[in-house]
Amino acid sequence: MDVRKVAGKRKSDRTGGGRRFLYGCLTLLFACMFLIISTTPTFAAAKNTKKNKTKNVKKIEISNLKEGYTLPLKKTMNLVVITPQKKKVAKNQLTFLSSNKKVITVDKNGKLKAKKKGFSYITVRMKSNKKVKCKVKVFVGKRIKRFQFVRKPTTLLQGSTYQMIVTALPYNAVNKHLEWSSSDPDVATVNPTGLVTAIKPGETAITVEATDGSNTKLSCNVKVVPKISSIKIAYAFQYPYVEKGGSIRLKSTVTPNNTGQKITWVSSKPDIAKVDSNGNVTGLKEGNASIYAITEDGRVKSNTIDVIVTTLDRSKLEVIAHRGYMGVAPENSRPAFKLATMNNFDGIECDIFRTSDGFFVVQHDNNLQRLFGRDILISESTYDDIKDLKYTGGNRIDNYPNENILKIESYLSILEHSDKRAVIELKQSYGQEEMNRLFDLISSYGINDRVDIISTLPLALSEMENALETYASRHDG
Repeated sequence: MDVRKVAGKRKSDRTGGGRRFLYGCLTLLFACMFLIISTTPTFAAAKNTKKNKTKNVKKIEISNLKEGYTLPLKKTMNLVVITPQKKKVAKNQLTFLSSNKKVITVDKNGKLKAKKKGFSYITVRMKSNKKVKCKVKVFVGKRIKRFQFVRKPTTLLQGSTYQMIVTALPYNAVNKHLEWSSSDPDVATVNPTGLVTAIKPGETAITVEATDGSNTKLSCNVKVVPKISSIKIAYAFQYPYVEKGGSIRLKSTVTPNNTGQKITWVSSKPDIAKVDSNGNVTGLKEGNASIYAITEDGRVKSNTIDVIVTTLDRSKLEVIAHRGYMGVAPENSRPAFKLATMNNFDGIECDIFRTSDGFFVVQHDNNLQRLFGRDILISESTYDDIKDLKYTGGNRIDNYPNENILKIESYLSILEHSDKRAVIELKQSYGQEEMNRLFDLISSYGINDRVDIISTLPLALSEMENALETYASRHDG
């Protein structure tokens, strides 16, 4: 046996065993170091960061897929899932599911593929928490290309509603769910079915938009106008005469003037006088009728014009308002005379008595009991005694509670500013001096050419005739 070979072999064995021992020690050392490091908080946190992040996600949504989205046939789409903070969620943290794989398939990476016309629900879940999910209904087929309004408003009355109707084209578009919006909801709102509610005056745009991802939309401008707050009817006379078969035109003024609200004309007795939509009143038979205007909703009513239909030929008559327009105000009162000037009378009649201190006052009765509730005589009272008395009787007295007895000067002043003829009835006989004073008063108001003086008393007429001759000669006719 060769001793050198044996010795060499033993030396080699010792060298190999040492190396193995060294490698084993190093391996044990690295394992211990890894164990120590991995059990430290920093390392454990780093290891579980990604897992903890997914556990903290409480809600997800598909950013590029809205409810009702329509995917054209054979087209594909990659879903993007985000958190409420708009951060993307990695696909490997999610599972994807289609409720109808014959219509739409979805792979593990969230890629949709349209297979067949119809719809399917696409559900996305977090792997770390299956309760965190979102679900979207997706259609496959044709999208909406354009809209046509079948019914749309241009002007709406404040407080009113209007149902808009739209047609989506083509007719075979698979998803016709629409979204409605108003550019200014303070002016008008619109609900999910297209019902518009006008809130306040102004303008807004009402828009209808497809939800199928086509971005197809159509808008129309809507103007909201205010409601009528008042209506006033105007005519030259408050109580106009209309011949049978004749007509007059009443004009209305509404406030505010920019309203679009319509009014309706009404006659209280359409068999006597009818009125059309333009305010034209036609007399049908003899009698009285009240004409007024009212808003369509019945909320606002105008003043009333009382029309008198007559069968007489008005052109051949002179109509005198006896004691003023005593049918609508207390006789011989200021409102009775003023109302008479506003109507188509030819003249206005009054009655006069003289007070004990020489003032001419306008009254039919010497005794003031009937109209003033005082058992006193004008002829035995001074003007100061009666000037503050208030009317307590007469037609529509409740409308005129503060009217006083008038002097003739007030009557003449009202006639002076009208084109009516003055008719003065003497209720007493007067001497030359008193008649001259009366003539001077009439003359001072410049109505000598349109005044008649009448009386039922023969003595008063005789004295007036004599006084008038003397007065005329003195004033050169």
